[in-house]
Amino acid sequence: MPTHALITFTVSPSSLDLLNEQFGKVTYIPPSESNRLARILEALETAQVFLVTSGDLKTLPSDGEALGKVGKELRVVQLGSAGADAALGTDWIQEMVKNGRMAKNEGDWRGRDPSGGNGDHQRMVALTNASGIHVRSISQWCLGTLLTVYHKLDKQIIHSKIDKTWATGKDFVPEGETYGVKTIHGKTIGLLGYGHIGRETARLLQVFGVTIIAATSTGEARQDAGYILPGTGDINGTIPEKYYSTSDRTVFKEFLERSEVLVCSVPSTSRTSGMIGREELDSLLESLDRGHLFGAAMDVTSPEPLPDNHPLFAHPKAIVTPHLSGDVENEMDEVVRMCVAGVKRWRKGDGLWGVVDVDKGY
Repeated sequence: MPTHALITFTVSPSSLDLLNEQFGKVTYIPPSESNRLARILEALETAQVFLVTSGDLKTLPSDGEALGKVGKELRVVQLGSAGADAALGTDWIQEMVKNGRMAKNEGDWRGRDPSGGNGDHQRMVALTNASGIHVRSISQWCLGTLLTVYHKLDKQIIHSKIDKTWATGKDFVPEGETYGVKTIHGKTIGLLGYGHIGRETARLLQVFGVTIIAATSTGEARQDAGYILPGTGDINGTIPEKYYSTSDRTVFKEFLERSEVLVCSVPSTSRTSGMIGREELDSLLESLDRGHLFGAAMDVTSPEPLPDNHPLFAHPKAIVTPHLSGDVENEMDEVVRMCVAGVKRWRKGDGLWGVVDVDKGY
C-alpha cells in the first residue's frame, strides 16, 4: 500500500495535513520551489502516488534512462484536471504507455495490482483524472449563461457600464420589436453528455419546470459510479425523460431537433471532436445570423484560444468566456481530497476514483 506521495502543485496547509495523515512521507515541490525538475525526478524513484499537472508532465524527460529511474513502486499518477487530453499528449505519458508501465484502463491496472505475485517487478501505473470536482462551478455557469441569454442580461449590463444611462426594453431588441423576457419554463433542454456536469445541470434545471432529455454514447440510463460531491448530480440517471444515442445519426438528429436548449458537456477526445459540426448547426455564426439559434454561450472553443477579433467575441447573440468555468476556488485542495478518497478505496481492495481509459481519452 502507498506510503510516499509526491505533489507538485500548490495546495493549502490543510491539504498537506490530510496527505501527511494518509502517507508516511509527503514530498511537496510546488511551482515556487527552486531546482524543481531534479527534485521531482529524485522523488519519483520512491513515490507510489504522484499528484501533478499536465504542465509539469510536459517538463519530464521521456528518454529510456529517465523513465528507467521511475521507481517500480509508482502506482498512481493523479492529474490536477478533469480532462486527460493534455496529459495524454505529453511525451512522458506516451512513453509510459508504450513501454507497458501505464495501464490502459482500470481493469488493466487492477488485473496487475496484487503485490508482485505475478512476477512483474515494474507494476502498472494508473492515470487518474479529477473528474467530478468541477461539477458545481461548471453546472452553475451553464445555468447562469442560459438565464443571461434569455434575459439579455449581458446587453443590459454592457449598456449600464458603457452608456451610463437608464435603458428601456427597446434598446435591446431590433427596431420594431417589443422586448419581453423569455423564460425557460416548459422548454425541452437537451443534455449532450450525461456525466457529472450534465447530471448536476439537470438537477439544477428541474426547478424551472423544464423537460430534460439526454444523449450519450449508449443512449441508456446508467448509474454514476464516479467521484460525487455530496448533494450533487443524478446518481441513478432518472431525471431525463428520454435518452438518445449519439452513435446512431438518425437518433442523434432527433435529439438535436427536439432540443430547444442544448447543453454540451462531453469530454474532449478524438471521438467527440466535431460532434456538433457544420452538418448539425451549419456553422454557429451562420445559425446565429439566420436566427436559427436565439443565442449561444461557450466556455470552450475550437480553436482555443479564439484568435483576436474573432466574430464570436462581438456577436450580439453570443457569449464567450475564456475557459474559466472550471477554475473553482480551492480547486487543487479538492483534487487532494479526491485522491485521498481514492487511496482509501484502494486500501480496502476497491478501485481508484477517475482512472483514465487511455484509448478513449478520458
